[in-house]
Amino acid sequence: MRDNVKTLIWYLSETHELPEPIIEIGSYQCIGQVGYADLRPFFKGKKYIGCDIQQGPGVNRIENVESLNFKDREIATCLFLDTIEHVGNPIKAMQEIYRCLNSDGILIMTSHMWFPIHLKPDYWRFTPSCFYAILLKEFPIKEIYTQGEPTFPHFVAGLACKNKEKSFQVDLVKLNSMLPYPLGFQKYTPEEKNA
Repeated sequence: MRDNVKTLIWYLSETHELPEPIIEIGSYQCIGQVGYADLRPFFKGKKYIGCDIQQGPGVNRIENVESLNFKDREIATCLFLDTIEHVGNPIKAMQEIYRCLNSDGILIMTSHMWFPIHLKPDYWRFTPSCFYAILLKEFPIKEIYTQGEPTFPHFVAGLACKNKEKSFQVDLVKLNSMLPYPLGFQKYTPEEKNA
């Protein structure tokens, strides 16, 4: 769990109604992260299930994101944080998450574009346009945020909702004021398609 990811979840939990059940995919808390990586305190009183491919701290149930055991439309909010880069088939993972989210379902997803290889296996690095046009393609509502140089960001976040009537209102000034360092979030605007 990185400080920027935890801050993003802290901000969203305070400013948005994130419905339950809240399912975290990739909830295993690595050595040195036990407790710090626990996001449950942001969702007190809400049903929260931590899922990972292996048992350990923070994990309530074993799940493979490429073949989830959740029923269709069973999940209200899915947290998929700094995990997709470790998934062999990210397209299949996204199809599974979409299937399991209910009609108002929300997905909060993060990954890095510029970061060392870590926690093997480590397969992928994602651009903001990949998040927007490929990974979150099926979602009618989606916003992408980055940190770092706009043409070479180190971090990418996606907020998505299956309900086209909903929207995210992110106050970047407030969000950035919550960060423990000055490198702020910025909204990504997708490029216009060539005619």
